[in-house]
Amino acid sequence: EAVLVRQNGHPIVVESTSVLIDWDGAPAFQVILRDMSERRRADAALRYQASLVSHVSDAIIATDQAGRIRSWNPAAEALYGVRSADAIGRPAADLLGASAVGAEGMPKPGELDHVRSDRRRIPVLVSVAPVRDELGESLGTVAVCTDLTERLELQAAEARYTAAVAALDEGVLVVDHDGTIVSANASARAMLGADVREGVNSRAALGHLMVAEDGTPMNPDEHPLAVGLRTGRPQSRVVLGFRDHEDTVRWFSVSVQPLRHEHAERAGALVCSFSEITDRRQVEAQLSFQATHDPLTGLPNRDLVLSAITDALGEAEAARSAVAVLLIDLDQFKRVNDTFGHGTGDSVLKVVAGRIGGACGDRDQLGRLAGDEFVIVCPGLASPEQA
Repeated sequence: EAVLVRQNGHPIVVESTSVLIDWDGAPAFQVILRDMSERRRADAALRYQASLVSHVSDAIIATDQAGRIRSWNPAAEALYGVRSADAIGRPAADLLGASAVGAEGMPKPGELDHVRSDRRRIPVLVSVAPVRDELGESLGTVAVCTDLTERLELQAAEARYTAAVAALDEGVLVVDHDGTIVSANASARAMLGADVREGVNSRAALGHLMVAEDGTPMNPDEHPLAVGLRTGRPQSRVVLGFRDHEDTVRWFSVSVQPLRHEHAERAGALVCSFSEITDRRQVEAQLSFQATHDPLTGLPNRDLVLSAITDALGEAEAARSAVAVLLIDLDQFKRVNDTFGHGTGDSVLKVVAGRIGGACGDRDQLGRLAGDEFVIVCPGLASPEQA
């Protein structure tokens, strides 16, 4: 082989053959030059293809017409646990499993279970193509085998996750970056209604009259889901209420967690989880009421009355007004209990509390100190006579 330079300056690889001949009675050489460019390109293509076969992650297995292994790439070595030197020349059925080949001994296409050298079964996706020579005669097949283990394990994990989320008592929504609901479990639909479904904008689905934890109206932009979409930050256990068409408020504890891809700066989606806490709020309100109110009459107890006196005095000092505190007790109340029993005495106390309350002003606060002792706090007075 030699490299010649054309008149245009481009090099060309040629194969040179010299033959000694007689030319008009004198020795001479006949030189035959054959362009090797096409052959060089074909060799380079073969080397490239061989490199691809060696470096792809899928097992590539070539067999002859009898089903014997002709080629076994490194990925096949890793997948089946057999070295190429030990695989070449052996029947495919011995290396892949009897059920993995057809009657003619060639690998079968489709999703199948192959058998490794350690007898462990592995799920694979097999694509098979015939190999033919220049005349179209069959030389065998080439099979590309993709390991499905990881994909099937991922599918199983997703199925378990989906089943677990569906069974949760807690509502779960997955919301895309534009606010569209991607998925909603059964609990979410049961708690928030039929409008909460896939493909619906979350703002429209959650467009009920919202109430903040303190009972004031909530701007829809302050909903933890809206805040999470806007900022990409988690929102944890935000308490809010939804007022329905019957003016009943249902309370929820809402958390939002962004779902970030490994290399993404902002969240691609959000998971919104929530649980209804209406019953808990009612119990908490009841306990709070019981802690500050008399259980018999429902009036504020001593602690709440003392707090009201402190607040009234502070307001009076700022407004330069007066506060009156009226102490009331019932004469001979012990005789009622002794004569008619404590049940009757309790009834009398409730009636008296109601009558005193009816005589109080709008700003006055009536409370029960203990037994038959009541107190009225009258704030904002201009003079003692007003009391």
